[in-house]
Amino acid sequence: MKPERTLQKMYDEYPNLYPIRQRALDHLFCAVGNGYSWYKGEVVHDNDLFIWDNNIERSIIDPDYKIDEEPDIISIPPKNEEEYMKEKEEWHMLLAKMRHRYHPETPIEEHYKILEYNFHKWYPLSKEYSLICTVPDDVTPEWKALVEECKELLLKDGIEI
Repeated sequence: MKPERTLQKMYDEYPNLYPIRQRALDHLFCAVGNGYSWYKGEVVHDNDLFIWDNNIERSIIDPDYKIDEEPDIISIPPKNEEEYMKEKEEWHMLLAKMRHRYHPETPIEEHYKILEYNFHKWYPLSKEYSLICTVPDDVTPEWKALVEECKELLLKDGIEI
């Protein structure tokens, strides 16, 4: 599937998991065991690519799988960074207040700092398994551009590949 359609599908099907583009890129390229694989220069969801062969009792590439050539379709755009950060801060403050009810000896601000400190922005990269570290030589131009976009965002946050 084309990169923008892949991202759009993530936004449409799981808007709370992928409210912004960075979260979707993190899952696609950084998370290990994310259910996606490189195939013929594209990132493909394993459910679309692999089938179970009962004769050999293992997953194999579906012989009928075809690379998606359909044009991109945009239905629900992701939130912008500012909207997401405001929503995240509100959520963390709500959680901090809830934690304060159970641990009143700790100030709400301290609970909030802990939540902010432990917030996961990028999945730790694996040189062997993260898709951003295993880009094939035959990567398509569209996927290469998305990989480069993700690399720029990682570098911006101080993460080198």
